[in-house]
Amino acid sequence: MKIVKNNDKAKQIIIICISAILMLLYFNYRVEISGFELYEKLIVNIIIVVLILILICLYTYINNSKLKVEKIFLVVAISFCTLLCIAMPITKGHDESIHGFRIYEYANGKIVSDGKNVNLQLGVIEALKDKPLYTSLFEQPKDNYNVNTEKVNMESRIASYSPITYLPQLIGIQIGKIFTNNALIQLYFARILNMIVCITMLYYAVKLIPFGKNVIFLISLIPISIEGYVTLSADGIAIATAILFISFVLYLAYGIKEKVSNKQMVILLLISIVLAISKTIYLPMILFVFIIPKEKFENNRYFWLCSIFLLASFADFVWFLNGTKTNVGGQNQSAIEYIIQNPIQYMGKVLYTIASRGYIYLEEIFGGYLEWNENVKIYVFPIILLITTILLITKGEKESFKFKNWQKVLCLFIVVSIIVLIFTSMFLGWARLELDYIEGIQGRYLLPILPLILLLSSRRFLDDEKTTKNIVLLILIMQIFVITNIVMFHI
Repeated sequence: MKIVKNNDKAKQIIIICISAILMLLYFNYRVEISGFELYEKLIVNIIIVVLILILICLYTYINNSKLKVEKIFLVVAISFCTLLCIAMPITKGHDESIHGFRIYEYANGKIVSDGKNVNLQLGVIEALKDKPLYTSLFEQPKDNYNVNTEKVNMESRIASYSPITYLPQLIGIQIGKIFTNNALIQLYFARILNMIVCITMLYYAVKLIPFGKNVIFLISLIPISIEGYVTLSADGIAIATAILFISFVLYLAYGIKEKVSNKQMVILLLISIVLAISKTIYLPMILFVFIIPKEKFENNRYFWLCSIFLLASFADFVWFLNGTKTNVGGQNQSAIEYIIQNPIQYMGKVLYTIASRGYIYLEEIFGGYLEWNENVKIYVFPIILLITTILLITKGEKESFKFKNWQKVLCLFIVVSIIVLIFTSMFLGWARLELDYIEGIQGRYLLPILPLILLLSSRRFLDDEKTTKNIVLLILIMQIFVITNIVMFHI
């Protein structure tokens, strides 16, 4: 047994050393061909060495500890979410400036926005420009980011998501205002609080789910997921809530022997409402509650579960009536008429989009573009992550659970419904009817349903300690690669 463990440690040390050497060679090559100055080359190499030392220290600590999976998750999540939050400049996340404008609108008391009369302080607008003055990790915040009393009207595409989606970020800005008048720093407070809330939700997701813990661990910490937690975005809360929702439902269904309590039903209702309101496209996921067996209820199972779905739907509908007044990029009447008049042709567009561009979405899910910088792209990790995921759902030794056929059909319906809603929302917002495919779809929109797809793919999971630590090693190497890549292009 000791020999096996020693062999495992030796293999892990070799992997870390090889990864370190390859990263040094790769980034020095990138630096060389990019024409960096000598001091910039030095900075990149120092950053790589420091991050590798962090990797070694973290992995040594985790490998020698007796921490449970959720505690290991917490250590890894806090470490690399914090590093990425610092490394990625404000506005560099997906649609970050748009979300930032909306957060400040909420902070100023404007609940419904048309995107045409965005009345914000000049300092906020400067901090949230698509091409801000602050483009480097090593630049100091400038005075023109100070939030003064002068307000400026501007036109901008403004996100239509509900205040609940932005609540941690709103609170973060208010906390930031206590300490500084600089909008840029306030926005970092918003990022940090959003990160804390997302990590907390995911911690409980990993803790509560009765099987497939390593699957949830991996999905929660892939690069594109972390970007959602640490940037001004609606994605972070949506992803974390979806994963927590799936985990909590499975916990109630398979993780406990006793009946579902009233307290647990209230918690499930609250999570469902937050999930539904976070993004309307994920509303069908609430139907997942019906997999909870009737034996877990004293009586009236369908009444309680239907009530949860209807209340979540009602909350989402109420917000939708207000949110439709918001300019989200041009919902157009012609697109709606096209769908109604040509439903078969429209489904043909959906299927063609999946067939012709599905590989792009898969690449984006498993480590494609981070931010909008094409240079910040992970070329090799999508393949590694995909292989790892496949192994996770096909190599377990003992059966963890078994869905009934009707439960599988229900889950398939949920997945298909959400995919159709994603495609339809993009078609309404960005439609060019002359195209054969639908524009605007990104792999990150599919992240909330990824756990459901993978958990349904197998009844056997590798939830052992060795697999957890191997996943940790993969995530650590991957995140160091990502952070170094981002920093290098913001020097």
